[in-house]
Parts: sequence; C-alpha cells; structure tokens
Amino acid sequence: MSNARDGLMYLGLFAAGAAVGGLAGLLLAPDSGQETRRKLARRYEDEKSELLRKSQRAVEGTAQRLEDGIESGKRKLTEALRT
Repeated sequence: MSNARDGLMYLGLFAAGAAVGGLAGLLLAPDSGQETRRKLARRYEDEKSELLRKSQRAVEGTAQRLEDGIESGKRKLTEALRT
C-alpha cells in the first residue's frame, strides 16, 4: 500500500516541479515567443547551410580520393602488364 502512495507522491512532486519550471521559463524568457521562434528558425537555417557545405566538401574529397585510387590502380595494372 505504501508503494502506491509513494508512487503517487513522486508523481505529484514531478507534476509540481514541471509546472514550476514551466512557469519560471515563461516568466524569465529573454524574448517573446515570436522572437524566439525567429531566432530558432535563423539558427536552423544557418546550421543547415553549414551541414550542407560540410557534406559537399566531404563528397568532393571522397570523389577525389576515388579518382586518385582508380588512376593509381590503372598505372599499377599497366606496369604489371608490361613486365
């Protein structure tokens, strides 16, 4: 019986903590909701652009390494066939 009571007490404390935390967040937020959403959207776009740039560089680097490997393989094959 005390386990159920303890569980309800912890659930109640959790709910109270969540409510206090949410209220504190609303009261102490540095910007309005609209401004916060605007900042988040801007940051999302910046991060997305950076990720795309990094991805493009990685793809280009991989393509160059593959081309170099193919050329090296061709040279070695040609040398092996000559001997």
